[in-house]
Amino acid sequence: MNWKNDLTENLIWNHGLSQSIRLQNWGNLFFPRPYGVMGPELGAQSYLQLQGSIPLLNEDIVTGQGCKDGIEYSLKIGFDRFFRWNLNDVESGVRAFLKMMGVENVDEWLAFEFFFLKLEHLLAHGYLTGQCAEDPPFLKVSGENIDTLVEPASPTVVQKSYLVENIGKGKLPWSVQYSDDAAISVSPSNGELAENESAYVVVEVDTGQLQKGVYRNKLLFENGFRKAEGLRFGSLGSTFREVEIKVVQQPDVAPTITGFEDRGDGFGLIEWNFDASSLDVEMRGYEIYLQVDGDPVWTIKRTVYGIDTVSTIMSGLPKGKNACFRMQAYGEYSTRTPNSAEHCVQLSGGELTLTLVNSLSEGSTATATLNRSGDLTNALSVYLDSSDVTEADVPAAVILQAGQSSASFTVTSVADGIVDGAQNVTISAYLAGWGSTTAELTVIDQDSTTPKTWKQIDTSGLTYFSKVSGISQSDVYFSRVAGDKIYRFDGNNFTTMSSPANTGPIWDLYGDVALVREDGKVGILKTDGNSWQSLNIPADKTTSFDGVNIWSEGNTIIARARGNRSINYLNGSWFYYNPGTGDENTDLWGPDADHYYEAYWSNGLGKQRVRYHYNDAGSWKARTLDDFPAKFIRGIPAGASPGTVYGVEGEKIYRWVDGQGVTEMTHPLSGQAGYAFYGTTESGGNLYVYGANQWDALVFKLSGDIWTDISPDTLSAVGDMWGSGGNLYAVIGYDLWYFSNP
Repeated sequence: MNWKNDLTENLIWNHGLSQSIRLQNWGNLFFPRPYGVMGPELGAQSYLQLQGSIPLLNEDIVTGQGCKDGIEYSLKIGFDRFFRWNLNDVESGVRAFLKMMGVENVDEWLAFEFFFLKLEHLLAHGYLTGQCAEDPPFLKVSGENIDTLVEPASPTVVQKSYLVENIGKGKLPWSVQYSDDAAISVSPSNGELAENESAYVVVEVDTGQLQKGVYRNKLLFENGFRKAEGLRFGSLGSTFREVEIKVVQQPDVAPTITGFEDRGDGFGLIEWNFDASSLDVEMRGYEIYLQVDGDPVWTIKRTVYGIDTVSTIMSGLPKGKNACFRMQAYGEYSTRTPNSAEHCVQLSGGELTLTLVNSLSEGSTATATLNRSGDLTNALSVYLDSSDVTEADVPAAVILQAGQSSASFTVTSVADGIVDGAQNVTISAYLAGWGSTTAELTVIDQDSTTPKTWKQIDTSGLTYFSKVSGISQSDVYFSRVAGDKIYRFDGNNFTTMSSPANTGPIWDLYGDVALVREDGKVGILKTDGNSWQSLNIPADKTTSFDGVNIWSEGNTIIARARGNRSINYLNGSWFYYNPGTGDENTDLWGPDADHYYEAYWSNGLGKQRVRYHYNDAGSWKARTLDDFPAKFIRGIPAGASPGTVYGVEGEKIYRWVDGQGVTEMTHPLSGQAGYAFYGTTESGGNLYVYGANQWDALVFKLSGDIWTDISPDTLSAVGDMWGSGGNLYAVIGYDLWYFSNP
């Protein structure tokens, strides 16, 4: 068998010169497979058996578990008769091998890096020496470079430990090569590690043996297996570590801040001087630190590059604050000077903030407040602007007087007569040196293509009305002005209801009860939906004074009379109650039989107050809501807590929250004069307030924190209102009105 001719045929068959060696994939690597020598497994085995009766090995060359297809045998037996491999001069052997195959441009082949990598792998494992070897020992070194700085006047011994491990197979002879001198020592500097064995190498540098400057050395951790086998290829974990020790005097001279020029609006020029000529190291720049109002934390504010720089502009400084600066120079080898002395200044200017209502109805006004923090010494004229003057306008400027931290101005919304929906407007204030501030405002459109759904109820033949209440949409009750008539409205028709003969004027209605004058005293009527019957109040539990308000839920009835009189019916028992000398009730309301609120005027304190009552396990208790000046109230209680309570008084709308107290709410008519609220009601989970503005009917609905004007178009005041299921019934002037799902 002529193996050379066989090889030539395979080379020609395999697409010519540039790919004259066919690549066989072993694991994730490729290696040239000369088929003419190795052949298919059957042919290779037969050939090898003819040459030396050596059995074929079929193991993975990449994992080190042997030699796939017996390449070392076929190469050795097939090639030994023509040329021999010189393991110390692999290139010559490769050139001879390629020439044997007829390759002309040998240099091009030798430039293929992968070719040498694979030959190196074979040589390191002994695959071309006639036997299959296991993976060689592999050196692993743990530990970083030595890089430190020491003072020449304070010599020390710099020490570093390195862990050397054999993570390969077999025995690993290792050594540490370095430039030996009087300063450095390595212990141990060599040894042998069995498989998975490790050892520590301690490197010490005595800095007392070093001169000023930079000391450098290099540690070569070498895997000695390569030398033992006489091989050049493959490091097998050999690696370097650098040693660099700076023996320099730390800078002991600090920069000096010589001045600061405040340029306003958070800008300033800081100046300094610094002489670095006596220092051992090269200084390269500066870091400037800032402290504000005595805060113990110093923050780096600016880095300046260039040691010859003597000033820089600072920006973003806290206007109107007490600012302290200090600085240090930095240089090579991460050296730094001490901090400079502190330089403190009071910065000019300050911060502006603007507060404004969230929303404003078209054609109304609101008060905005501009606040300043910082320097109050001088008066300021601050410019004002509106992002859309067709929706809301402001004055050109507002003046903060000397010593004053705030000033107010008026925002006027524009009634444009255009159906344009809610519009967002940005109100801004600006002054050079103080910066700017903004506040957002929503202008609520009062123009609508949809007519309001208020309807006047036909009351032909009936007299005027003053009170309205009810139980449901089909049980609405109206009373006459200072009269003795109560009418029932079922949603379509009115019915005049009968009352006891001794009933006088009707003062108040609530649900199915009425507060009346009866036999010259305060009386209470209750209806079954057809007629009104008198409740039998014991003679010693009533009063001859006129009644004012009544409230009833379940088995609880509270009736307030003028002055300091009260008649209560609780859980089947009547009793007389004096709420306080001179107290005059203005409103009663509660959501259920165990909780109710009362608003009253305290003659003793000379102010309007609100009291909350709750049933605590059969015992009624009361709590006064301090500084809540509401005449008419509605609330959302929470057990013993009054919860959230809404109230009106004159031109004001208030909200009282337990734990937070009372705040005045804004609404569409804020800033207008000549209006008053006469009461508040709820319907379908919504809250409404009502009254009059120059005798125009007013009704506002609360949505979140925004009051929406849903007033009917009539020149009369809304005197009383009651709601059910989201619908409203109102006494407007002397007429009756109905609003469906407002």
